[in-house]
Amino acid sequence: EDARDTSPGVTAAASPLRPLSPSRGKGPEVAARRPGTMDEGVEEVVRRDDTTSALESRARGLSAVSVDLDRPLLAADQPPGVAPVVGNVTDFGTAVSLVKCAIGAGSLALPWAFQQGGLWFSFCFTCVLGVISTYTVGLLITCERKVLRQIHDRRQSEESTVSARRSTELRVPAPHRYLAQKHANRQQLMYPEVALHAFPDTTFLWRGRTPINGAQIIVDVGIVLTAVGVCAAYLDFLAATLPDVLGSWCNQAYATLLVTPLLIGLVLLRSFRYLSFTAALGDFSVSAALIAVIAYGFANTKDYGYVDFGLRAANPVGFGRFFGSVSLLFNIQIVVLPVAHAMEKPESFHRVNRSSYVFITLVNALFGFLCYGLFGNDVANPVTGVFGDNLSEVAAATLDAVKILLCVDLLFTFPFLFAAGREIVERVVINALFGVMDGVEHPHRRSSGFHLSGEKSLADKEVPIFSEDGLGEDAGAVQGAAAELEHRSQSPSTPPQSQRRAIEMTRNITRFAILGVIVGITFGVPCFGDMVNIVGGVVNSIMGFVLPCAIALRVLANELSPTMKAVNVAIIIFGLAACGVSLTYTIIDMTDPDHEC
Repeated sequence: EDARDTSPGVTAAASPLRPLSPSRGKGPEVAARRPGTMDEGVEEVVRRDDTTSALESRARGLSAVSVDLDRPLLAADQPPGVAPVVGNVTDFGTAVSLVKCAIGAGSLALPWAFQQGGLWFSFCFTCVLGVISTYTVGLLITCERKVLRQIHDRRQSEESTVSARRSTELRVPAPHRYLAQKHANRQQLMYPEVALHAFPDTTFLWRGRTPINGAQIIVDVGIVLTAVGVCAAYLDFLAATLPDVLGSWCNQAYATLLVTPLLIGLVLLRSFRYLSFTAALGDFSVSAALIAVIAYGFANTKDYGYVDFGLRAANPVGFGRFFGSVSLLFNIQIVVLPVAHAMEKPESFHRVNRSSYVFITLVNALFGFLCYGLFGNDVANPVTGVFGDNLSEVAAATLDAVKILLCVDLLFTFPFLFAAGREIVERVVINALFGVMDGVEHPHRRSSGFHLSGEKSLADKEVPIFSEDGLGEDAGAVQGAAAELEHRSQSPSTPPQSQRRAIEMTRNITRFAILGVIVGITFGVPCFGDMVNIVGGVVNSIMGFVLPCAIALRVLANELSPTMKAVNVAIIIFGLAACGVSLTYTIIDMTDPDHEC
């Protein structure tokens, strides 16, 4: 199975992330590209984004990496002729990275989720969701490799006649052919690109001149919402936990305002290398928190001390409140592609994925089961709130130290998550204000070949290739557009000094604005559990259950059996239904005046 999923003749390039080597300080690894021209079937080529790996870098506990924040976190193509970077992460290292992604601070919301769903129902359904997530993660990897195979196969048929090629191209709207030609030399793909490939018919001309793809936009929006939502959830956690450590004078509002100046400094950082020390700190703090909670439950024999198997076994009505926490942890699809790219043996990813998710599912399910069984209806969200006041000095100091470590870890995790969303927003804002597309947002940032400041955009220049019915009248014009783009990617123009300063100021203002939105969300949704349900139950449900299966139904239409097609449709329906139920219950809770966090 693993061998069949490997793209023949396509070398797996390393991810720009180095999740297992945070101290090397080498910066991001960049996917190389090989020279070649697009032939027939350009609809198979997908758009690559430079904006999806900050969340992939630290979301839910992935180790810190040393990268330059003045460069795209998912670097664009290198010029033709550059040898591809080969992954160097072992199978075990890959498994560790996946485990870090799915076991983190979000796990502290599981005991409360188990209380909502019932002891045994929650345990069993957590295992079911683990199986579904294992499948959809593998499905996304398979789709990416299928696209790479298609690109490779079409490169081998470059000697086809021009007329045959043109007749094939005319089957696809010209705007999408334009996007496809621009991204013909990829050796690795990310989530937005795979979505663009799967749904070429969603490509359209924005304002009649700029081709964009609707599916890619959906994934980009999902990444932004995930980044902003998880950052808000982490800020909620900080605001709820710091008063326990600082004393009664500090409430949630004061705690939020207290950490905001620190967050301003962190989101303005230009390099992650200053935060590389937090990788080990994050692993230790999360592990210490999970162990401390269970140890406290068993040691406090006065109030707890044993697992109560007689608690409510099932509460299907509480599924809407249970689902979000588990979905947030398990749906790590935006992380897995770069993790797979970094492997020494990419063909073994499916085996590693299965074994990793067995461990992930068991740890999360057992932690939720034990904590709810120990604390019963006293369980808090996050569960660290269950620590009582009648403790010995040593026990109290130990538990406070665990809380402080968690707060420090989340504080330094914040900029990694923040960067994923702000890069997408920055690109859109800078493009709108300065005509700079996908490119030079900083003088030291390597161009993606799209710095068009002071000129008409390439799409503007090539408008004649778009006929009124959306079909190209001149396939050679598309090739010419791609050739010009290729030339510009190797010799990017440099903006004037005044414009560079203006762009830099715009970048900073955009960061302040996004941080302001996050702080505002925290005041509007002060409950950590509510924020987790919104992000996990709504956004992650779409990104993790719905979209991978929808993509597979398009990309793997000829490979999937009728039974597996039905399974994919069922998962899509389940994801949409769970999203609606989770959102409904979250809104009910948030509008309930008696609702407590």
